[in-house]
Amino acid sequence: MQTPDNYHKPKIRAGTSSGYSLNWAGYALDGPVGSVNDVKGSWVVPAVTCAKKQDQYSAFWIGIDRDMSSTVDQIGTSGDCRKGTPVYYAWYEFYPAYPVNIPISVNPGNIMSAEVSYSGGLFTVSITNTNTSEAYSTTGTVSNPQRNSAEWIAEAPSGGSILPLANLGTVYYG
Repeated sequence: MQTPDNYHKPKIRAGTSSGYSLNWAGYALDGPVGSVNDVKGSWVVPAVTCAKKQDQYSAFWIGIDRDMSSTVDQIGTSGDCRKGTPVYYAWYEFYPAYPVNIPISVNPGNIMSAEVSYSGGLFTVSITNTNTSEAYSTTGTVSNPQRNSAEWIAEAPSGGSILPLANLGTVYYG
């Protein structure tokens, strides 16, 4: 697969300070409370290689908050292994609420373009599969959002503990 020149491998946290995470890599830009109103990004959906009969997980997303707060407003895609079979899907989350799956197709090599914005007390999350032109957008609220970080993340999701990471190779963000 050829990768556009403007896509880059994720780096460990950067911005106004650096840090370390056991389950994610990417870029988090921190600012004062209330300073982040919009984040945009795109990525190439990586193909996952699944081990026989194993469950493994990976998520690629952009969002506002979470780095410096207990909320996050995010939208992204996942490439999981369910009993050894690859499964790809899009989702959004207004944490602490649970993620919601999005009814658009997601396949390895697709370029996904996404945005999270804040205005008038509402967050808007949107995502487009640029290969198929399928798009989705919705709005929601989060109690006491800090709006002090913008993030572009690749992670091994956690559900009480860090879930096993799917073998995903390289991820490209733009």
